[in-house]
Amino acid sequence: MYYDKHKFNMYSQNGEDGVLFRLMSELEIKPDSSWCVDVGAYDGVKYSNVRCLINKNSNAVMIEPSIVGGDCEPKYNELKELPNKFPKVVALNFMVVPDSFTNEQIKSSINYLVDMEKACGIHREEELIADTLDNILNNTKTPKDYDILNLDTDSCDHEIWQSHKEYSPKIVIIEINSSIPLDSDEDRRHGSPSFNYSIGVANDLGYSAVCHTGNMIYVRNDLVDELSIPKTLINSSELFNRSWL
Repeated sequence: MYYDKHKFNMYSQNGEDGVLFRLMSELEIKPDSSWCVDVGAYDGVKYSNVRCLINKNSNAVMIEPSIVGGDCEPKYNELKELPNKFPKVVALNFMVVPDSFTNEQIKSSINYLVDMEKACGIHREEELIADTLDNILNNTKTPKDYDILNLDTDSCDHEIWQSHKEYSPKIVIIEINSSIPLDSDEDRRHGSPSFNYSIGVANDLGYSAVCHTGNMIYVRNDLVDELSIPKTLINSSELFNRSWL
């Protein structure tokens, strides 16, 4: 719906590269001066919603907790090499958690990843640290009103966003469970929230939905008037791509 006609993939999975370039053009954000934050950055290439921008000389903070993944595929082991080619990129090996997580939840999450890595023959030399996104970014040069936040941890993305209080990204791309119908009473399935639940969280945080690709794409409310999308479509159920059902 509306921005769907701009979809294309270079690294993204469902057309996010094209939608993002269109939104940035309308908001007059230039790739070579933009700032991106990617939480759950994987290897910095596969299904990345920000790698296109990195190729265009964007600043980027890429955060990935796993050295390798569930099938022993390299994640941070590959990501950490990215700054060698792109000096405006920072690669960080942290587990991002919401401020609502208890010590037990943090310990359990870390142990799950470490055990998975050990099964792949990886034994960490340094302990995996868990922290909030704000605390992690406070040790970087990321501007408070940076341009793009991509959240894809396969677990607590919306809770991480709700904890992200010291920064105000202009555009947010966040994963939902698109198999939950709009008329369902389910808020979550397999850990990820529904379209309706996600929009509720975003609206509370001061953001509006402008596109659904499988991920939700939100724009900060003070910038929405700069977009070409008809106002009647913003936050509308008409944005929902029913091919996911």
